[in-house]
Amino acid sequence: MNTDIILDWILITPEGALAVVLSTIVMYLLFLIASRIIGARLFTGLTSVDMSAALIIGAIVGRATLGPGPTLSAGVIAFVTLVVLQGALGVFAHVGGARIVNNRPILLVAGTQVLEDAMSKTRITRDELQSKMRMAGIQSIDQISAVVLEPTGAISVLRSDRLIDHGLIDDVVGREKIPRHLIRWSEEAGSI
Repeated sequence: MNTDIILDWILITPEGALAVVLSTIVMYLLFLIASRIIGARLFTGLTSVDMSAALIIGAIVGRATLGPGPTLSAGVIAFVTLVVLQGALGVFAHVGGARIVNNRPILLVAGTQVLEDAMSKTRITRDELQSKMRMAGIQSIDQISAVVLEPTGAISVLRSDRLIDHGLIDDVVGREKIPRHLIRWSEEAGSI
């Protein structure tokens, strides 16, 4: 057994390690910028086209971060770099940078009215919206108080059989379009 071949698959030079760290940081920042530009739509349920794009992007990012000759060490270095970057981003968001890092929730449906401008801005299709409503057990549009695209890309469906505490929608873009009779405005509603 040739140990040189095994070592070539496992080890990396210091210059190669630095290149992996820098490449990983650049690709991570590029992904953050793309997610801010595209918004939460990037994280909604994936269609077959979205899944294909995600696989291609993953292959491109993996190849770009690991360099021309991927090794075990390069993979470990890229992984640790991503964990550190994600941890640092979490700390930044926690100490006041949440508005910079995270997308705001956006109102897609107010009462029985589908907000076409919000749908267009978030690039959510009517088919996707209807699918999420069906999955939430909605049988008629009059069962809805609000539908919100969350910062995570999830779509929340708030039912009209219960009032919405105003504190739950304080940060939602477009909240003023929700009919007032669907919101609990009392002091006991409060905010979270």
